[in-house]
Amino acid sequence: MTKKKFLTIGEISEISNISTHRLRHYNKIGLLLPKRVDKRTGRRYYSEDQIFSIFAIKELRRLSFSLDEIMVLFKGDLKNLETAYFNKLDEVEVQLTKLSSIKNNLKQILGNMKDIIQNIRSNTKEKEINVELKEIPERVVYFNDLEGVFNCSNFIKRCECI
Repeated sequence: MTKKKFLTIGEISEISNISTHRLRHYNKIGLLLPKRVDKRTGRRYYSEDQIFSIFAIKELRRLSFSLDEIMVLFKGDLKNLETAYFNKLDEVEVQLTKLSSIKNNLKQILGNMKDIIQNIRSNTKEKEINVELKEIPERVVYFNDLEGVFNCSNFIKRCECI
């Protein structure tokens, strides 16, 4: 009969490149329990086959699975794992779509800002700028009367709605 080799928390931490603090956390939440705990000293001992569980946890975390999701997967079978991968893939696709939309919006805003600045620069070189101060009920509006760059009537209408 061969005796199973147990590894201390420090040894398994070093082998799997995961902190002892994280291993203790996984133990606390019930995700990865040591195979043996010394009742006298409280030292945790892990079996060599638990290294694979640690690598699976690390890989799932890298793929953005939460610890709760990983716990469910570890309690289920391989069909659950496949379904979870498909669900995570769908979730990532949604996130990518949102991020792509944000990226496009930012590009559009930056382009609009460049156009506005360019129009202001070209218009200020060509003519004198008239500045007026008008009072609107409960609002004071300061505007620059540059055609094509700033539509004062729309701005005043927006201020009245506020």
